[in-house]
Amino acid sequence: MTLNSAERKTHVMEKRCFAAKLICGSMVMILLLSLCAFAEEAPSTRWADASDAIDKYLDAAFESYLDGDPKTAYDNVSNAYFRVYETTGFERQTMSYVSGNRKNAVEMQFSACKAAVKKENNVQETIVSVRSALQKLKTMIREDGNKLAAMQGGVQSETKYYKRGELVSTDPYPEYSADPNAAQKYASWYEAATLVKELLDTAYMGYLDKDFDAALDNLNTAFYSVYEESGLNHKIYTDLSLKDRQKMDGYFSDLRGLIASAQTKYQKNKYRTTTDGAKNLVLKQAKALDTKAAEEKARREAEEKARQEALAAAAAAGDVETKNTDLSGDGWISCVASAYTIADNDPPGSTATSSGIPLDESVPTVAMPMSMNPSRFYGKKIEISYNGISVIATVTDCGYMGGGSRGLDLTPAVFRA
Repeated sequence: MTLNSAERKTHVMEKRCFAAKLICGSMVMILLLSLCAFAEEAPSTRWADASDAIDKYLDAAFESYLDGDPKTAYDNVSNAYFRVYETTGFERQTMSYVSGNRKNAVEMQFSACKAAVKKENNVQETIVSVRSALQKLKTMIREDGNKLAAMQGGVQSETKYYKRGELVSTDPYPEYSADPNAAQKYASWYEAATLVKELLDTAYMGYLDKDFDAALDNLNTAFYSVYEESGLNHKIYTDLSLKDRQKMDGYFSDLRGLIASAQTKYQKNKYRTTTDGAKNLVLKQAKALDTKAAEEKARREAEEKARQEALAAAAAAGDVETKNTDLSGDGWISCVASAYTIADNDPPGSTATSSGIPLDESVPTVAMPMSMNPSRFYGKKIEISYNGISVIATVTDCGYMGGGSRGLDLTPAVFRA
Protein backbone atom coordinates (compact mmCIF):
# COMPACT_ATOMS: atom_id res chain seq x y z
CA MET A 1 0.00 0.00 0.00
CA THR A 2 1.28 3.44 -0.97
CA LEU A 3 0.93 6.34 1.50
CA ASN A 4 1.25 10.02 0.75
CA SER A 5 3.34 12.31 2.95
CA ALA A 6 0.46 13.33 5.30
CA GLU A 7 -0.73 9.76 5.65
CA ARG A 8 2.81 8.58 6.48
CA LYS A 9 3.09 11.22 9.24
CA THR A 10 -0.29 10.20 10.65
CA HIS A 11 0.67 6.53 10.48
CA VAL A 12 3.98 7.20 12.24
CA MET A 13 2.21 9.21 14.92
CA GLU A 14 -0.27 6.39 15.40
CA LYS A 15 2.62 3.97 15.76
CA ARG A 16 4.29 6.25 18.28
CA CYS A 17 1.09 6.63 20.24
CA PHE A 18 0.61 2.88 20.20
CA ALA A 19 4.18 2.37 21.37
CA ALA A 20 3.66 4.94 24.10
CA LYS A 21 0.57 3.13 25.24
CA LEU A 22 2.48 -0.10 25.38
CA ILE A 23 5.29 1.50 27.35
CA CYS A 24 2.80 3.07 29.78
CA GLY A 25 1.12 -0.28 30.19
CA SER A 26 4.48 -1.88 30.93
CA MET A 27 5.22 0.82 33.48
CA VAL A 28 1.95 0.06 35.24
CA MET A 29 2.75 -3.64 35.29
CA ILE A 30 6.25 -2.98 36.62
CA LEU A 31 4.79 -0.70 39.28
CA LEU A 32 2.31 -3.36 40.33
CA LEU A 33 5.03 -5.98 40.48
CA SER A 34 7.17 -3.66 42.56
CA LEU A 35 4.34 -3.08 44.99
CA CYS A 36 3.81 -6.83 45.29
CA ALA A 37 7.49 -7.26 46.09
CA PHE A 38 7.05 -4.99 49.10
CA ALA A 39 4.07 -6.95 50.40
CA GLU A 40 4.59 -8.52 53.80
CA GLU A 41 6.40 -11.86 53.59
CA ALA A 42 6.03 -14.82 55.92
CA PRO A 43 8.83 -15.26 58.51
CA SER A 44 11.84 -17.06 57.06
CA THR A 45 12.37 -20.74 57.89
CA ARG A 46 15.98 -20.64 56.63
CA TRP A 47 17.64 -21.53 59.94
CA ALA A 48 14.88 -23.90 61.05
CA ASP A 49 15.22 -25.81 57.76
CA ALA A 50 19.01 -25.92 58.02
CA SER A 51 18.81 -27.16 61.62
CA ASP A 52 16.28 -29.82 60.59
CA ALA A 53 18.59 -31.02 57.81
CA ILE A 54 21.50 -31.33 60.24
CA ASP A 55 19.29 -33.22 62.72
CA LYS A 56 18.38 -35.68 59.97
CA TYR A 57 22.02 -36.30 59.00
CA LEU A 58 23.13 -36.74 62.63
CA ASP A 59 20.27 -39.13 63.45
CA ALA A 60 21.20 -41.13 60.35
CA ALA A 61 24.80 -41.15 61.57
CA PHE A 62 23.72 -42.68 64.89
CA GLU A 63 21.66 -45.37 63.17
CA SER A 64 24.58 -46.27 60.90
CA TYR A 65 26.77 -46.46 63.98
CA LEU A 66 24.26 -48.80 65.66
CA ASP A 67 24.20 -50.91 62.47
CA GLY A 68 27.97 -51.38 62.71
CA ASP A 69 28.73 -49.15 59.71
CA PRO A 70 31.16 -46.49 61.04
CA LYS A 71 32.11 -45.28 57.54
CA THR A 72 28.53 -44.31 56.65
CA ALA A 73 28.10 -42.82 60.11
CA TYR A 74 31.23 -40.70 59.59
CA ASP A 75 30.02 -39.65 56.13
CA ASN A 76 26.68 -38.50 57.54
CA VAL A 77 28.42 -36.30 60.12
CA SER A 78 30.61 -34.89 57.33
CA ASN A 79 27.56 -34.24 55.17
CA ALA A 80 25.89 -32.37 58.02
CA TYR A 81 28.93 -30.10 58.11
CA PHE A 82 29.84 -29.64 54.45
CA ARG A 83 26.42 -29.90 52.80
CA VAL A 84 24.48 -27.88 55.38
CA TYR A 85 26.55 -26.05 58.00
CA GLU A 86 28.94 -24.58 55.44
CA THR A 87 26.87 -24.27 52.27
CA THR A 88 23.82 -22.61 53.90
CA GLY A 89 25.99 -19.91 55.48
CA PHE A 90 25.34 -21.27 58.97
CA GLU A 91 29.03 -21.24 59.87
CA ARG A 92 29.68 -17.73 58.54
CA GLN A 93 26.55 -16.26 60.13
CA THR A 94 27.33 -17.88 63.49
CA MET A 95 30.78 -16.33 63.44
CA SER A 96 29.40 -12.92 62.45
CA TYR A 97 26.30 -12.67 64.62
CA VAL A 98 26.85 -15.08 67.55
CA SER A 99 30.60 -15.25 68.10
CA GLY A 100 33.80 -16.65 66.67
CA ASN A 101 34.31 -18.68 69.84
CA ARG A 102 30.90 -20.27 69.44
CA LYS A 103 31.62 -21.16 65.83
CA ASN A 104 34.87 -22.77 66.96
CA ALA A 105 33.05 -24.71 69.68
CA VAL A 106 30.54 -26.06 67.13
CA GLU A 107 33.31 -27.10 64.77
CA MET A 108 35.09 -28.85 67.66
CA GLN A 109 31.87 -30.72 68.40
CA PHE A 110 31.59 -31.83 64.78
CA SER A 111 35.12 -33.26 65.16
CA ALA A 112 34.15 -34.94 68.42
CA CYS A 113 31.19 -36.59 66.69
CA LYS A 114 33.35 -37.86 63.84
CA ALA A 115 35.66 -39.46 66.38
CA ALA A 116 32.75 -40.84 68.41
CA VAL A 117 31.07 -42.77 65.58
CA LYS A 118 34.30 -44.71 64.98
CA LYS A 119 34.02 -46.36 68.40
CA GLU A 120 32.85 -49.92 69.00
CA ASN A 121 29.09 -50.28 69.46
CA ASN A 122 29.01 -53.32 71.76
CA VAL A 123 28.99 -51.55 75.14
CA GLN A 124 25.95 -49.66 76.43
CA GLU A 125 28.02 -46.92 78.06
CA THR A 126 29.91 -46.27 74.82
CA ILE A 127 26.70 -46.14 72.78
CA VAL A 128 25.23 -43.64 75.23
CA SER A 129 28.35 -41.47 74.97
CA VAL A 130 28.13 -41.46 71.15
CA ARG A 131 24.44 -40.57 71.30
CA SER A 132 25.20 -37.80 73.80
CA ALA A 133 27.90 -36.31 71.54
CA LEU A 134 25.50 -36.21 68.57
CA GLN A 135 22.66 -34.83 70.70
CA LYS A 136 24.92 -32.11 72.06
CA LEU A 137 25.80 -31.04 68.52
CA LYS A 138 22.12 -31.02 67.54
CA THR A 139 21.34 -28.83 70.53
CA MET A 140 24.16 -26.39 69.74
CA ILE A 141 23.04 -26.10 66.11
CA ARG A 142 19.40 -25.55 67.09
CA GLU A 143 20.35 -22.94 69.67
CA ASP A 144 22.43 -20.99 67.16
CA GLY A 145 19.76 -21.33 64.47
CA ASN A 146 17.14 -19.88 66.82
CA LYS A 147 19.48 -17.01 67.75
CA LEU A 148 20.03 -16.16 64.09
CA ALA A 149 16.30 -16.47 63.40
CA ALA A 150 15.50 -14.13 66.30
CA MET A 151 17.95 -11.55 64.96
CA GLN A 152 16.64 -11.82 61.40
CA GLY A 153 12.90 -12.20 62.03
CA GLY A 154 12.85 -15.91 61.30
CA VAL A 155 10.92 -18.84 62.75
CA GLN A 156 11.90 -20.37 66.11
CA SER A 157 12.06 -24.18 66.05
CA GLU A 158 12.62 -27.25 68.20
CA THR A 159 15.01 -30.18 67.83
CA LYS A 160 13.70 -32.85 65.45
CA TYR A 161 14.10 -36.64 65.60
CA TYR A 162 14.29 -38.99 62.61
CA LYS A 163 14.10 -42.77 62.37
CA ARG A 164 15.34 -44.36 59.15
CA GLY A 165 14.94 -41.00 57.45
CA GLU A 166 11.35 -40.39 58.58
CA LEU A 167 10.35 -37.63 61.02
CA VAL A 168 9.07 -38.97 64.36
CA SER A 169 7.55 -37.15 67.33
CA THR A 170 9.97 -38.31 70.06
CA ASP A 171 13.48 -39.67 70.46
CA PRO A 172 13.32 -43.13 68.82
CA TYR A 173 16.22 -44.41 70.93
CA PRO A 174 15.47 -43.32 74.51
CA GLU A 175 17.40 -46.31 75.87
CA TYR A 176 20.62 -44.66 74.63
CA SER A 177 19.84 -41.13 75.74
CA ALA A 178 21.49 -39.46 78.68
CA ASP A 179 19.55 -37.55 81.33
CA PRO A 180 17.08 -35.40 79.34
CA ASN A 181 17.59 -32.49 81.73
CA ALA A 182 21.31 -32.53 80.80
CA ALA A 183 22.17 -31.08 84.21
CA GLN A 184 24.05 -34.11 85.50
CA LYS A 185 26.71 -32.08 87.30
CA TYR A 186 24.22 -30.10 89.31
CA ALA A 187 21.75 -31.06 92.03
CA SER A 188 19.45 -28.23 90.94
CA TRP A 189 19.17 -25.43 88.41
CA TYR A 190 20.02 -23.00 91.20
CA GLU A 191 23.33 -24.80 91.70
CA ALA A 192 24.14 -24.38 87.99
CA ALA A 193 23.14 -20.70 88.18
CA THR A 194 25.39 -20.25 91.22
CA LEU A 195 28.36 -21.43 89.18
CA VAL A 196 27.40 -18.96 86.43
CA LYS A 197 27.39 -16.24 89.09
CA GLU A 198 30.86 -17.23 90.35
CA LEU A 199 32.30 -17.18 86.83
CA LEU A 200 30.73 -13.78 86.17
CA ASP A 201 32.36 -12.50 89.36
CA THR A 202 35.72 -13.85 88.20
CA ALA A 203 35.25 -12.20 84.81
CA TYR A 204 34.50 -8.92 86.58
CA MET A 205 37.73 -9.18 88.56
CA GLY A 206 39.62 -9.71 85.30
CA TYR A 207 37.95 -6.61 83.84
CA LEU A 208 38.92 -4.58 86.94
CA ASP A 209 42.54 -5.70 86.55
CA LYS A 210 42.32 -4.86 82.83
CA ASP A 211 43.10 -8.46 81.99
CA PHE A 212 40.48 -8.52 79.25
CA ASP A 213 41.48 -11.93 77.88
CA ALA A 214 40.85 -13.47 81.31
CA ALA A 215 37.56 -11.61 81.58
CA LEU A 216 36.39 -12.93 78.21
CA ASP A 217 37.54 -16.50 78.96
CA ASN A 218 35.56 -16.61 82.20
CA LEU A 219 32.53 -15.01 80.59
CA ASN A 220 32.57 -17.58 77.77
CA THR A 221 33.02 -20.42 80.26
CA ALA A 222 29.97 -19.17 82.17
CA PHE A 223 27.94 -19.03 78.96
CA TYR A 224 29.05 -22.11 77.00
CA SER A 225 30.24 -24.55 79.66
CA VAL A 226 27.53 -23.92 82.26
CA TYR A 227 24.61 -21.82 81.03
CA GLU A 228 24.33 -23.70 77.72
CA GLU A 229 25.89 -27.11 78.40
CA SER A 230 23.85 -27.69 81.57
CA GLY A 231 20.68 -27.05 79.59
CA LEU A 232 19.79 -24.06 81.78
CA ASN A 233 19.29 -21.73 78.82
CA HIS A 234 16.98 -24.20 77.04
CA LYS A 235 15.05 -24.86 80.25
CA ILE A 236 14.47 -21.11 80.70
CA TYR A 237 13.10 -20.98 77.16
CA THR A 238 10.84 -24.06 77.44
CA ASP A 239 9.60 -23.71 81.04
CA LEU A 240 9.59 -19.93 81.48
CA SER A 241 9.51 -17.96 78.22
CA LEU A 242 11.48 -16.95 75.15
CA LYS A 243 11.52 -13.38 76.50
CA ASP A 244 13.23 -14.57 79.72
CA ARG A 245 15.81 -16.42 77.67
CA GLN A 246 16.48 -13.44 75.39
CA LYS A 247 16.88 -11.11 78.35
CA MET A 248 19.55 -13.35 79.89
CA ASP A 249 21.29 -13.80 76.54
CA GLY A 250 21.24 -10.01 76.18
CA TYR A 251 23.24 -9.57 79.37
CA PHE A 252 25.95 -11.91 78.09
CA SER A 253 26.03 -10.06 74.77
CA ASP A 254 26.34 -6.69 76.53
CA LEU A 255 29.22 -7.94 78.67
CA ARG A 256 31.07 -9.22 75.60
CA GLY A 257 30.61 -5.84 73.95
CA LEU A 258 32.03 -4.03 76.98
CA ILE A 259 35.09 -6.29 76.98
CA ALA A 260 35.58 -5.85 73.22
CA SER A 261 35.60 -2.05 73.52
CA ALA A 262 37.55 -1.87 76.79
CA GLN A 263 40.87 -0.98 75.16
CA THR A 264 39.44 2.26 73.82
CA LYS A 265 36.58 2.83 76.26
CA TYR A 266 37.01 1.38 79.75
CA GLN A 267 33.64 1.38 81.60
CA LYS A 268 34.12 -0.13 85.04
CA ASN A 269 30.79 1.01 86.53
CA LYS A 270 28.73 -0.10 83.55
CA TYR A 271 30.44 -3.48 83.53
CA ARG A 272 29.69 -3.92 87.25
CA THR A 273 26.00 -3.00 86.95
CA THR A 274 25.59 -5.24 83.89
CA THR A 275 27.26 -8.13 85.75
CA ASP A 276 24.99 -7.60 88.75
CA GLY A 277 21.94 -7.61 86.50
CA ALA A 278 23.04 -10.87 84.86
CA LYS A 279 23.73 -12.57 88.21
CA ASN A 280 20.45 -11.52 89.77
CA LEU A 281 18.43 -12.59 86.74
CA VAL A 282 20.01 -16.04 86.29
CA LEU A 283 19.59 -16.83 89.99
CA LYS A 284 15.97 -15.68 89.92
CA GLN A 285 15.22 -17.76 86.82
CA ALA A 286 16.91 -20.86 88.24
CA LYS A 287 14.94 -20.54 91.47
CA ALA A 288 11.71 -20.32 89.48
CA LEU A 289 12.66 -23.47 87.55
CA ASP A 290 13.42 -25.40 90.75
CA THR A 291 10.13 -24.27 92.30
CA LYS A 292 8.24 -25.39 89.21
CA ALA A 293 10.03 -28.76 89.23
CA ALA A 294 9.22 -29.28 92.92
CA GLU A 295 5.55 -28.50 92.31
CA GLU A 296 5.44 -30.95 89.40
CA LYS A 297 7.09 -33.64 91.53
CA ALA A 298 4.55 -33.07 94.32
CA ARG A 299 1.72 -33.34 91.81
CA ARG A 300 3.03 -36.64 90.45
CA GLU A 301 3.47 -38.03 93.96
CA ALA A 302 -0.09 -37.05 94.85
CA GLU A 303 -1.41 -38.76 91.71
CA GLU A 304 0.62 -41.87 92.48
CA LYS A 305 -0.71 -41.94 96.04
CA ALA A 306 -4.27 -41.65 94.74
CA ARG A 307 -3.65 -44.51 92.30
CA GLN A 308 -2.21 -46.70 95.01
CA GLU A 309 -5.24 -46.01 97.21
CA ALA A 310 -7.52 -46.90 94.30
CA LEU A 311 -5.56 -50.11 93.76
CA ALA A 312 -5.91 -51.00 97.43
CA ALA A 313 -9.66 -50.44 97.21
CA ALA A 314 -9.83 -52.54 94.02
CA ALA A 315 -7.85 -55.33 95.67
CA ALA A 316 -10.26 -55.32 98.60
CA ALA A 317 -13.26 -55.49 96.27
CA GLY A 318 -11.80 -58.05 93.88
CA ASP A 319 -9.01 -58.12 91.34
CA VAL A 320 -9.29 -56.75 87.84
CA GLU A 321 -10.04 -59.48 85.32
CA THR A 322 -8.33 -59.70 81.94
CA LYS A 323 -9.34 -61.83 78.96
CA ASN A 324 -7.17 -62.76 75.99
CA THR A 325 -8.85 -61.63 72.76
CA ASP A 326 -5.92 -61.51 70.37
CA LEU A 327 -3.32 -63.47 72.32
CA SER A 328 -2.73 -67.20 72.22
CA GLY A 329 -5.13 -69.09 74.45
CA ASP A 330 -8.63 -68.34 75.74
CA GLY A 331 -10.33 -67.50 78.97
CA TRP A 332 -9.92 -64.99 81.74
CA ILE A 333 -7.03 -64.43 84.09
CA SER A 334 -7.09 -62.28 87.23
CA CYS A 335 -4.42 -59.74 88.12
CA VAL A 336 -3.83 -56.47 89.91
CA ALA A 337 -3.65 -53.50 87.54
CA SER A 338 -2.17 -50.04 87.99
CA ALA A 339 -2.23 -46.92 85.85
CA TYR A 340 0.38 -44.72 84.20
CA THR A 341 0.40 -41.43 82.31
CA ILE A 342 2.84 -39.36 80.26
CA ALA A 343 3.76 -37.43 83.41
CA ASP A 344 5.02 -40.53 85.22
CA ASN A 345 6.23 -42.46 82.18
CA ASP A 346 9.90 -43.45 81.98
CA PRO A 347 11.39 -40.90 81.43
CA PRO A 348 8.80 -38.54 82.99
CA GLY A 349 6.99 -36.43 80.43
CA SER A 350 7.95 -38.72 77.56
CA THR A 351 5.58 -40.49 75.16
CA ALA A 352 8.16 -43.21 74.49
CA THR A 353 7.10 -46.87 74.75
CA SER A 354 9.09 -50.05 74.29
CA SER A 355 7.07 -50.90 71.16
CA GLY A 356 7.84 -47.54 69.54
CA ILE A 357 4.14 -46.59 69.41
CA PRO A 358 3.89 -43.19 71.17
CA LEU A 359 1.98 -43.15 74.45
CA ASP A 360 -1.34 -41.35 73.96
CA GLU A 361 -3.51 -40.93 77.05
CA SER A 362 -6.65 -40.78 74.91
CA VAL A 363 -6.00 -44.21 73.33
CA PRO A 364 -6.76 -47.45 75.23
CA THR A 365 -3.39 -49.17 75.55
CA VAL A 366 -1.67 -51.22 78.25
CA ALA A 367 1.78 -52.27 79.37
CA MET A 368 2.59 -55.88 80.26
CA PRO A 369 5.23 -57.25 82.65
CA MET A 370 8.71 -57.71 81.19
CA SER A 371 8.70 -61.23 82.63
CA MET A 372 6.13 -62.24 79.98
CA ASN A 373 8.44 -61.37 77.07
CA PRO A 374 5.88 -58.75 75.99
CA SER A 375 7.48 -57.83 72.65
CA ARG A 376 5.69 -60.81 71.05
CA PHE A 377 2.36 -59.26 72.11
CA TYR A 378 2.92 -55.72 70.82
CA GLY A 379 -0.03 -54.66 68.68
CA LYS A 380 -2.23 -57.44 70.08
CA LYS A 381 -5.54 -56.72 71.81
CA ILE A 382 -6.89 -57.79 75.19
CA GLU A 383 -10.22 -57.29 76.91
CA ILE A 384 -10.15 -55.84 80.43
CA SER A 385 -13.15 -56.10 82.75
CA TYR A 386 -13.79 -54.51 86.14
CA ASN A 387 -17.05 -53.89 88.00
CA GLY A 388 -19.07 -54.87 84.96
CA ILE A 389 -17.25 -52.51 82.57
CA SER A 390 -15.20 -53.98 79.70
CA VAL A 391 -12.60 -52.25 77.53
CA ILE A 392 -10.61 -53.53 74.56
CA ALA A 393 -7.00 -52.29 74.72
CA THR A 394 -3.81 -52.76 72.67
CA VAL A 395 -0.51 -53.93 74.16
CA THR A 396 2.14 -51.31 73.38
CA ASP A 397 4.53 -51.21 76.35
CA CYS A 398 6.17 -53.15 79.16
CA GLY A 399 7.50 -52.53 82.64
CA TYR A 400 8.79 -54.16 85.81
CA MET A 401 5.30 -53.93 87.36
CA GLY A 402 6.51 -53.53 90.92
CA GLY A 403 8.72 -56.60 90.68
CA GLY A 404 5.81 -58.77 89.57
CA SER A 405 3.14 -57.48 91.96
CA ARG A 406 1.01 -56.17 89.06
CA GLY A 407 -0.16 -57.73 85.83
CA LEU A 408 -0.98 -54.61 83.81
CA ASP A 409 -0.39 -50.86 83.63
CA LEU A 410 -3.32 -49.00 82.09
CA THR A 411 -3.47 -45.69 80.23
CA PRO A 412 -6.10 -43.10 81.30
CA ALA A 413 -8.33 -44.12 78.38
CA VAL A 414 -8.64 -47.57 80.01
CA PHE A 415 -8.79 -46.86 83.72
CA ARG A 416 -11.23 -43.95 83.33
CA ALA A 417 -13.60 -45.87 81.09
